[in-house]
Amino acid sequence: MNRLTPLAAAAALAFLAGDVAGEGDAGAAKDEDPGRVWLTHMRACLAGVWSAEADFTQEIVHPLGPGQHPMEGLVRVRRGGLLRLDYRKPEKTTLVSDGTIIRSYNPATRTVFENPIGQSPLPAVFGMLAGDGPPVRLRWLGGAKRPGEGLAALELPGPARDPLVARVVATVDEPCPCLRRVLVVDRAGSAVRITLGAVRTNVGLGRGLFVLKAPPGAAVVKP
Repeated sequence: MNRLTPLAAAAALAFLAGDVAGEGDAGAAKDEDPGRVWLTHMRACLAGVWSAEADFTQEIVHPLGPGQHPMEGLVRVRRGGLLRLDYRKPEKTTLVSDGTIIRSYNPATRTVFENPIGQSPLPAVFGMLAGDGPPVRLRWLGGAKRPGEGLAALELPGPARDPLVARVVATVDEPCPCLRRVLVVDRAGSAVRITLGAVRTNVGLGRGLFVLKAPPGAAVVKP
């Protein structure tokens, strides 16, 4: 089987991340690390943001083509690793992070799944909407090398304790908060792509939103 070169692999990830074109501005300083430029910018612009919410669409992308029908929902996030995704179509599912544990619940199966927060990239990625800021390292894959020049694809460190996640890529752009799309690639080459609608910042989100208790009679599955 032919393997992608590192450059081709980065370009493929940038394409999957969506709407990212080319190699950025050829006039950018050669000693300028675009990943660090974006990191510095996002940390500064998120200084006054503590919560956010946005509608989203989630797609499964397989190496051979599209997967299941897209899912739609609402994501809400607050500083401190607090995250809630409410899937509304095609079926209702809820995923909640209280900053320590991630729980998901599907009323159709009446099952709650619990995992430590470190086993999912989503709280860290969506924390980029709410002032938690991006991770300490971002690898530029393609697109704009500086904010204000268009979309860019940036690779984030994957969760160290999740053996299934191979890579995590964020598509970013102006205005702040910069996150526009999230791509989580598994080791088989399939990917989950989450595209955000208009982001609303500093909305009132009580801590109770980020608590998910198992309904009576529901099964609870832990690692």
